[in-house]
Amino acid sequence: MFQYILRRLLQFIPVFFGVTLVLFLIAHYLPGADPVQLRVGEKALDPERKALIVHQLGLDRPWYVQYGDYLSGLSMIHPVYYDGSEITGDKGVRAEVGTIAAIVTRVQGDVPAGGATTYTPRSGVIVSRGQWGRLALGRLTFEFDPLDLGNSLYQGRPVRDILGQAYPYTFELALAAIILEIIIGIGAGIVSAVKQYSFWDIVVTLSTSILVSVPVFWLGLMLQYLFGIWLKKLTGGAFYLPPMGAGGTSSNFPTWVYLILPAITLASVSTAYAARIMRSQLLEVLGQDYIRTARAKGLSPSAVLWKHAIKNAMIPVVTFIGLDFGAMLAGAILTETVFNWPGVGSAIYKAIVGRDFPIVFGGVTAILLVVMIVNLAVDISYAFLDPRIRYDAGGE
Repeated sequence: MFQYILRRLLQFIPVFFGVTLVLFLIAHYLPGADPVQLRVGEKALDPERKALIVHQLGLDRPWYVQYGDYLSGLSMIHPVYYDGSEITGDKGVRAEVGTIAAIVTRVQGDVPAGGATTYTPRSGVIVSRGQWGRLALGRLTFEFDPLDLGNSLYQGRPVRDILGQAYPYTFELALAAIILEIIIGIGAGIVSAVKQYSFWDIVVTLSTSILVSVPVFWLGLMLQYLFGIWLKKLTGGAFYLPPMGAGGTSSNFPTWVYLILPAITLASVSTAYAARIMRSQLLEVLGQDYIRTARAKGLSPSAVLWKHAIKNAMIPVVTFIGLDFGAMLAGAILTETVFNWPGVGSAIYKAIVGRDFPIVFGGVTAILLVVMIVNLAVDISYAFLDPRIRYDAGGE
């Protein structure tokens, strides 16, 4: 198991570099809004002032240098070599005097006795290193720092803070939606398979066929109208659901009520797929020889179903639900936008519209990490669902 997890983690490395590199190249060569103008707003800039901001943002350097800086910010360990020279910067800010082997940053002065140190890699830019501490090996140190995703061009705030405020909302929405998907989707699939060709099987088959065909944004708008506007008028305001999510202005409801309509919208299509997969897999398992043998041995129908059939039919369902949960944690752009839900998906959408690429980079990077971790957890769960699956040095 440990070797399998290690191999999967090593496989994540090229995936991570590939996705971030493609995204970075697309943003670098994509025509659109001027990042300098986004930073200063509608103010008119003279050429000298604009050139200074371009230099501070690092946009005057080759794309591969900018990409390297971005990867450096994602790393929480930075090698720094203090060359012992005199510190010439103002107010104790050291100057970066080059690199060693293009990896180790070379900085003026001796190794700091404690606390973070600041140096300037280029004019107008100050970098802080060793915020979490450092490990010194002579003049070579390894500085430990929190993740740095850069600053928003439009808001001027750290992207880490923006995503940190948005992610709890996305997690709440994803958790509520996946609970609905597990309970309703798996439950409907089991009922449909056990009661094959019955009225309930027809209801489940018909309803799931409709749900997989309905656009998510249209379903969200319809739910807003029916439960947030029409029902309010019908009951004179006595009973209704908030049409907007946590971004709404009404405070007449407990916090969890704002989750109902967005969670139903987000879970709708996935619940239909989960029910269909559960039905087909359970019907296939119920026709296996070992199920007939279990029945012939006198086991009750419920024991055959719950102890033998469902567990073996769950692997494809767990795969789908696990991957879907990862996608939900990545931020549901359509659902969050329709319901004004202040999650990661909504933040990325606004950043794309405004060409605020640091937020897009940070959001996609966070999404990539979440999806890879969830995929690994899903693969590991197979061994617990089916004893025949084992991850070892000899195979899978």
